[in-house]
Amino acid sequence: MLLLLHAGLLYDCPVLVPSAAAVIALDAALIGIARRQKISFGPVAEQLVILHLPRLAVSLLTMAIGVWDSRWILPLLFWGSSQLAGFAVYVYGYLVGPRRVQLSEEELSVDSLSSASLASGTPVSALKILHLSDLHMEYWSLREEQILALVKQSEPDIIALTGDYFNLSFIEDTVSEADLERFLLSLAREATVVACTGSPKVDDRKRTTDLMRRAGVVLMRNEFVQLNVRGHELQLVGVDCDHRQKVDTERAIEILGGAREDLFTVLLFHSPEIMPAVKELSVDLYLCGHTHGGQVRAPFYGALITSSATGKRYEMGRYEENGTTLYVNRGVGFEGNGAPRFRILCPPEAVLWRIGPATEAE
Repeated sequence: MLLLLHAGLLYDCPVLVPSAAAVIALDAALIGIARRQKISFGPVAEQLVILHLPRLAVSLLTMAIGVWDSRWILPLLFWGSSQLAGFAVYVYGYLVGPRRVQLSEEELSVDSLSSASLASGTPVSALKILHLSDLHMEYWSLREEQILALVKQSEPDIIALTGDYFNLSFIEDTVSEADLERFLLSLAREATVVACTGSPKVDDRKRTTDLMRRAGVVLMRNEFVQLNVRGHELQLVGVDCDHRQKVDTERAIEILGGAREDLFTVLLFHSPEIMPAVKELSVDLYLCGHTHGGQVRAPFYGALITSSATGKRYEMGRYEENGTTLYVNRGVGFEGNGAPRFRILCPPEAVLWRIGPATEAE
């Protein structure tokens, strides 16, 4: 079908049709290489359709240029250079951008964590929280292996997960779910793992609850837990995300209303969409994901798409507002269905937080 579309657009220059066929074959091969290298496992046909929308636009522009260049020198140069440049971008996006999980390290000074060390008279080392988001498990990949290595290396006290564990292309795939369970079990063997749910279409509530129970993960659904970790007292709050900003905000306000204001408080919520309200509450650290950092970013502009009601306001990284620290994680996996499994200028991310009084966190 794609070749027929190219042929239709290139009717005045049939010599390019075999080249269009070669481009389609190269893109399909690229998706296959990503699968063999355990980078991504998405459906081929659906991805090819999305990948070729810009390629078809190039063919259309080529015909427009050919209207006033009867010798077809400029159109041929334009078509060839554009398609090659596109392929180079695709190679980077499929094989380079998502290959290695980047460990981001953040520090946070919080006076409310100093009480335990002051009471005991013994300095307490900084609390370490490793934040992961948007796993979107397809099958076991290089990224899962890298994350487990990072966990062993960083030795976190707590691992916080902020939703979207499944992938829309693999919702009914039992092997994918088994791989996800194996990964979560591996995390739970290394540290206390706490989590919230993700987008309703991705993380079916019953399925997610059952999975987390089997894996030994503390899934917080509109509730909070209070912990004492090596002398650090804190509370973690998990709120379900429905992507209905008003409903989600009201729910978060209600849950946080029952929490202790004097304890260091970490909110786990899938998206950054409730930050305008949360920054007015007693939340020290708000961890989320959802945006994938755009997954594809343009120089000097950033995320092309965030799929968030707050748009580009909170697209990626750290934000400080009114005493609340928000961190929007770029995530680990990819969008599902026909979305191309690539990352451009937006590598997958794990975030290690070191939290304590100023003398401990610095």
